[in-house]
Amino acid sequence: MFLLVVPTYNRAELLKRCLGKIQSQTFKNYRVLVLDDCSKDNTKEVVESFLSDDRFSYYKFEVNNGHSDKVMMSAISLGMLDSDWIITIADDEYFYTNDHLEKVANIISKYDDINLVAVEQGYDYGDIPLLDNDRPRLPEYFTYDMLSCIEKSELRKTIKNIFKRDLIISSGFFDTAKQGANDVVFEGEGGYLNLYPQAKMAFVPNVTHIFGVVPSARRKYLDFYMWIVSVGMTAYQAKNKELFYELLKIHYSSSYPIFLNTFFSWGGDGLALMLKDFYTHKDFHKIIREIAKIYNDSFKDRFLELYEEFNNKLPTINERNKLLETSTNIVLYPENSWRAQIQDYLQHNGKNILFVADDYKEGYKRYGDILENSSKIDCVFITSGHPKIVYNLLNKLDKFGIKVATLILKDDI
Repeated sequence: MFLLVVPTYNRAELLKRCLGKIQSQTFKNYRVLVLDDCSKDNTKEVVESFLSDDRFSYYKFEVNNGHSDKVMMSAISLGMLDSDWIITIADDEYFYTNDHLEKVANIISKYDDINLVAVEQGYDYGDIPLLDNDRPRLPEYFTYDMLSCIEKSELRKTIKNIFKRDLIISSGFFDTAKQGANDVVFEGEGGYLNLYPQAKMAFVPNVTHIFGVVPSARRKYLDFYMWIVSVGMTAYQAKNKELFYELLKIHYSSSYPIFLNTFFSWGGDGLALMLKDFYTHKDFHKIIREIAKIYNDSFKDRFLELYEEFNNKLPTINERNKLLETSTNIVLYPENSWRAQIQDYLQHNGKNILFVADDYKEGYKRYGDILENSSKIDCVFITSGHPKIVYNLLNKLDKFGIKVATLILKDDI
């Protein structure tokens, strides 16, 4: 029924986890195709350990494609997508529960005209899985035009990686060259904006696809040129200027949680407003690249210097694990939707949570309370994945020698 396509590059251990989670599914009517984009590590050996299961197959490209969309396009051109239903899952991702495929199969059998399925998303920060709980639900069956503005916003925050094969082919979903963006990677909703008018969708609640927040994966977000062009070409797929501007504002916003927004303001909000007037310009593809080059030349060196300093202060996964193993009394900062899950994770591992601190929410201890109780605190766990929040608090606590555990981990380049 399903063909699970797994693009991979130099992430053998994460790939092993991904394939293991697939193999443990209660629903068995699937095949797995691992597409190796010229890995130089032991990826082949990892995959070979699964090939005794005849549902698993492996193909290694002779030339590196560059990113997963191009890997998928190559697979399409080679006729590899030979199942009615295609599920894409990256090597650093995994299914949170063993009944993931079973619940998806049930919804497909219920609505025989759907061609796109959405599920909930979660994140894995070095073996700490965090789910987006308490979010508004989408209808079980819908088309894009049936959704309210709030529901459309929620749809953007789901994982939509389960496609009818015909929808992928007819929409050119993975064909970034066709959409004028061959040199970049689409962000967020770019390709989906062309997909939605053709899609009849279903949403499966309580089924979560976990994104692996891998330190090396953020490297593509350290390039002003690539980010500005990727976001610009993503938004350019919008069907009108208003939606185009809305997508620009979201991703260029100074509050957007990427490392480019961590250290200083580079004018992303103003850039969104400026580009709005170029939406109908026949040379938008050239204009966005020229503007991106100016921003990159202006900010790149300063940013990379600050990023390297910050990255060196972050713990590796082994360093964080060792700190948590040797810590008993822990403070959590700040209060957010993930805090309770992190607290449960730590308490399950025998840790004592002294208190939760947050300088902006009522009813919580403050940063000053951390300093006053520093002699009783083994470490502070920063519960946010937002780089700016982590950067600011890490620097403040570092001055007083307070040990810190973070979700964001060091990229050991």
